[in-house]
Amino acid sequence: MKKALFGGQDEDYGPCACGKFRATVPIAIPESWDDASEEMQMLESNNFPFAMGYDYRRIFGPVSDGGGYLLNFSSCHDCCKRAVEMGLAEEVEDVGVSSNCLIESILNKVGEKLFG
Repeated sequence: MKKALFGGQDEDYGPCACGKFRATVPIAIPESWDDASEEMQMLESNNFPFAMGYDYRRIFGPVSDGGGYLLNFSSCHDCCKRAVEMGLAEEVEDVGVSSNCLIESILNKVGEKLFG
């Protein structure tokens, strides 16, 4: 079983799929997690929408332990703790570039070109 990775700078990504808190923890999901995977079946059978909140979108990117992950997922701290307890996730120092940082970088570059 390949685990999801979470960690890095907390940002407000919108509501967590659990409905209790804001999703502030960036998460990288293994590419192998598809609808038929053991991990997704475990989440579904436990009615646990881990990392499938408002900002749910799939972007390939590097993470701290190499490739093979999809970036731009998020959850609240409680859901991350639950995923660890289920053996589905582990905390790392940083999963990679967060979506908000990436967007800010793009906007800064566009602003420099437009306004000098």
